Amino acid sequence: MRQLPEGKKIEACRICGGKLIEILDLGFHPPSDAFLTQEQLNEPEVYYPLTLCCCEVCTLAQLNYIVPRETLFCENYPYETGVNEGGIKHFKDFADEIIKKCSIKQNDFVVDIGGNDGTFALNFENHGCKVLNIDPCGLPSIVKVWKGFWDEDTGTAVKSKHGHADIITATNVLAHTEDLHGFMKGVEVLLKDDGVFVIETPYLDAMIDGLQFDQIYHEHLSYFNQYSIQRLLRVHGMDIWDYEINEMHGGSLRIYAKKGIETILTEKISSLSIKSLQEFAEKVKQLKKDLIRTLNNLHSINEEMYKIVGIAASAKGNTLLNYCGFDRDTISWITDKSTLKQGKFTPGSHIRVYSDDILIEEQPEFALMLACNFKKNILKAVREKGYKGKIIIPYPEVHIE
Repeated sequence: MRQLPEGKKIEACRICGGKLIEILDLGFHPPSDAFLTQEQLNEPEVYYPLTLCCCEVCTLAQLNYIVPRETLFCENYPYETGVNEGGIKHFKDFADEIIKKCSIKQNDFVVDIGGNDGTFALNFENHGCKVLNIDPCGLPSIVKVWKGFWDEDTGTAVKSKHGHADIITATNVLAHTEDLHGFMKGVEVLLKDDGVFVIETPYLDAMIDGLQFDQIYHEHLSYFNQYSIQRLLRVHGMDIWDYEINEMHGGSLRIYAKKGIETILTEKISSLSIKSLQEFAEKVKQLKKDLIRTLNNLHSINEEMYKIVGIAASAKGNTLLNYCGFDRDTISWITDKSTLKQGKFTPGSHIRVYSDDILIEEQPEFALMLACNFKKNILKAVREKGYKGKIIIPYPEVHIE
């Protein structure tokens, strides 16, 4: 069912107001984290446009249709940071780096915006800091949580109750934000004059280079590189103090920002152009054909013998499934570690999600990797548990390991 419920089409860049150029139209998709119960399979399912565009002025890549945040980040939000061992280690190492780089002391006040279940913030609490997790979804949090969306009003309210923050972190949340300037105004209000704002977000250049089209889904409204983030920061009296690129989520950009400084990034920070983005779109279209052909060929050899399943019921995996038109006729079932997803069905494709145990018990011949951002950790885990089948890796080119 393709319909346009509440939501809005946008025509201009959310940072600078520049003209948007369409790059890649992935069609209509349901929200990628809207997993369904058995009963909901018989109810109408809402689909929204999913099209990647780019600002011709500041290189911010962005969706041109916005699904209301209350629809995406609700009480049933199924993502838990703490279920992924690789993610837990990443955030422990990340916190250690911040503590050292920013000389964080005991009793410093650290605010984590969009902190999910508190996995990241707990590392600062263990260091002796006062911490606060700002999150709208109502997931059980292992640290103190302030339930709500982040904006100027929330920043003002937190400051009134707790005082200014020494450190504000925003990991994988800036990309989820419609009102980027309202987000930054909240940071301006709450952060001390000598405080540090730390951002980590999927890196646009890595997404393009690796053909990671599954990074595109309705929660990810924006796709940043250093230049577009710097444009945003400078509007709000901040600038990049330091930055680095890491391998998290297939390539993430980590930014340290401060008030009042002005940095000139003298090195070449991005090779992106409208042409390179358009080339990315054409390669993604070809990749779709290659992946469909690969799975069809496996089924045509012997459908009974060659069962194909999926590993990891991720949001990005649902972009891949729906873009390629895969359903239960193609993928028999999917496994995932999260108990919030087990027993439910993927949005759009309606494939049932089981625990990882079924992968070992049934030993299907082929498994499609649906979370390539954690590919190394997942491959290591399933092999150690005893899965002996072959794993289909969808990109940057389709191959079988």
